[in-house]
Amino acid sequence: MIRYGPIFCVVLLLVSAFYFQRTKRVHMIHQISGGIFFIAFILMLFNFYYINAYGAYLYPSFLSQVLGFKVISTLSVLVISVFYMTIAAITWFSNYSLRKYIDPSKIPTYYSLMHIMNAAITIVVFTDTFVTLYVAYVIIIMAAYHMIQIKNKVAAPYEKLRFLTMNLFGLFLLFVGLAMMVYKTHAMDFEMLHAALNTFQSEDANYYTLSMTLCIVGLGVNGVLFPFFAWMPDLFATTPAPLSAQLSAVTIKISPIVMMKLVFSGYGITLFNALHLNSVLVILGIASMLSGSIFAIHQQDLKKMIAYSTISQLGYVYLAIGIGNEYGIRIALYQLLAHVVTKAAIYMSVGSMYEQVGTTEIKRLKGVGKQLPITLGCFALGAISMVGIPILPGFITKWNLSLATLTSGSVIPLFVILISAILNATYYSTDYNQWLFWS
Repeated sequence: MIRYGPIFCVVLLLVSAFYFQRTKRVHMIHQISGGIFFIAFILMLFNFYYINAYGAYLYPSFLSQVLGFKVISTLSVLVISVFYMTIAAITWFSNYSLRKYIDPSKIPTYYSLMHIMNAAITIVVFTDTFVTLYVAYVIIIMAAYHMIQIKNKVAAPYEKLRFLTMNLFGLFLLFVGLAMMVYKTHAMDFEMLHAALNTFQSEDANYYTLSMTLCIVGLGVNGVLFPFFAWMPDLFATTPAPLSAQLSAVTIKISPIVMMKLVFSGYGITLFNALHLNSVLVILGIASMLSGSIFAIHQQDLKKMIAYSTISQLGYVYLAIGIGNEYGIRIALYQLLAHVVTKAAIYMSVGSMYEQVGTTEIKRLKGVGKQLPITLGCFALGAISMVGIPILPGFITKWNLSLATLTSGSVIPLFVILISAILNATYYSTDYNQWLFWS
């Protein structure tokens, strides 16, 4: 059973989604959902131990053809384990807060969509097949849209429409980019694509540059890469806190994961650098880091500030991918997983503040630290991690990313990382936010 853990998790999530739609016992749905994600997390831990003990393993040809689950490795299991752990915590938080945002009659639909979305996320993490990956990606976007559509106290019809329009546009660009690769190479998965590109001809450089650029832009729209993040901040400021935590901490991370697969498993580092696509991703990553932080500084709403912070923090991931070496991919993956945990903690902390005070406007949160010291302590811990205080995950990312930029022979990103850390400290500063909350 341990070997088939990923398949079992997908089936369990889909079956439970069907059950939620059929049950009227709303009070049990939170506990069932949280229990399912906790079980999935434990199963993935056993899977991780199994791979460390016996090595990565292959699935039978039938499962490989249907889902594209070919090689189950430690990295994919590690990613999904962190996802499940975080979602279990968000579900626990939802047990106390979701009914304050959503009509109880809508809660079964909300959880059904959430389980379908996370089943699709699991497939994207493990699959190597283009068709399966793309279909699962579409399901993720559409499930997220319908979750956003569920009526809540702060309606945002324009933001919802912009989310759907821009993300469908991103999916279209990704489809065209992948279709161009398949047409030229006849490859249907990353392994076949990599093998086909080993015979790369220089006259095809523009063709492969264009196809990969379309994929990067399409994924960038879904993954809030500069300058395609317009749909995200206003929307995340108005969605229920549990949904904001799910979308920001987990769902939005699928784009950089797919990008990593394309860059390192599909094109390969050598070809990606030869086409100078790494330079483009470095520039866009730097722009995301700086623009997200600059916009965050000027926000008066705490949830919107955190949304812009997400843009900045994902910029580190894109910069690390763009560095174009194995060191960079490790840092990108570490930053992605660190951000999953810290961002979920921050959104849940802010959600708790909102439920007690009734607002997320920063000036009106004065004194909330006295009322909710543990909540604000969790918020502060996540904030100083993102600033890059030593020992915490954010510092580890910034330090190693700085070393990776030096390894690549470029010093400009090093100065940008320093400037970004200063900007992070500015909008998470003690005298602007934490002091205001404690006073």
